[in-house]
Amino acid sequence: MKKNRFLSLLLSATMLGAAGVSVSSCSDSDDNNEPALQYNVAGTWFAEYDAAGIVGGGGQMAYSRLITACTFNAGGTGTWYKVMLTDDSGDPIALDGGAEHGDFTYSVGTDGKITCKLTWSQAPSYYPSSLTFTASGDIIKGQEGTVSYDMKKASDYMKAWIAEWDKRLKGGGNSGPNSGGAIVATTADVGKVIGTDGKIYRNVAAASNAGTLATAMIAYVGSQTGDATYNHGLAIALSEEGGKVNFDTAKSICEEKVKYAGAKWCVPDNDQWKQMFKTNGGDEVSSTGLSAAITAAGGEALPEDYFYWSSTVNDSYVSLLVLDVEIARFERAPKSMRNSLRACLVF
Repeated sequence: MKKNRFLSLLLSATMLGAAGVSVSSCSDSDDNNEPALQYNVAGTWFAEYDAAGIVGGGGQMAYSRLITACTFNAGGTGTWYKVMLTDDSGDPIALDGGAEHGDFTYSVGTDGKITCKLTWSQAPSYYPSSLTFTASGDIIKGQEGTVSYDMKKASDYMKAWIAEWDKRLKGGGNSGPNSGGAIVATTADVGKVIGTDGKIYRNVAAASNAGTLATAMIAYVGSQTGDATYNHGLAIALSEEGGKVNFDTAKSICEEKVKYAGAKWCVPDNDQWKQMFKTNGGDEVSSTGLSAAITAAGGEALPEDYFYWSSTVNDSYVSLLVLDVEIARFERAPKSMRNSLRACLVF
């Protein structure tokens, strides 16, 4: 592909165009309608969903996931984004063949129909002239080919993700969200791994094939990380480190691990352990699901009859995670005691 061509011709029948996101002609847009007050669509909305297709002038690249997002400004203008991703990576398949965007004006009908008329003068000819969505309660409904999806209000984290791609798509540099920048993950990435390059891969083998080393498996995506600064998700190291170590040594090992922007390594506390247990098919006292997810990603299981450090402080003691055959529990232990470390990456 030529680098000076912003986006390659889309060949998939599922792509925007003849089978786009509820595409309508420009004449369908009611330019005189102001956004209706009864439908509060102002803000950034997004949806992530499975949709397979091919992109590229020669049909070179396949995608399997889409993220569609729209920012609706209060004054009746906005921006539309679509990012095509593979299962192996959180990055689009290619900057010049895996993403689309365009500015628009929009109106909202009394029935909740949102008509967006593209105003980007440099939009390729295969871009739709307008897009239509439907506001319904706290979601905005759209359709990609035969696939229907619901956009929801974007969290601050997702807004940052979209802002990165806005900058990248509009020529603000090639510093995408996983290219040396902050780790970007959605709930669909739970169970996948993070490479030393900051990108997300399906498993350890996929990271290795891409020439990077997987360091952790994404175990939770959400704001309940137990950290006010890093509140987007939790990832767990794929193996234990340092053998049997005391608590202070365990903290030092975490501080010396590979650095990621917008993230830190730590000894997981009780609540972080529980959050990772619950997210991976278990409950607060079961490590089975988390252990299975780690091994499925190519990492080392959490052994039974094992002891891992937790960083929750109780008087002059810290917590110790005890993994019995069928249950996980927390006990107190002196910092001088020697136990195993499974580091946690908070992002």
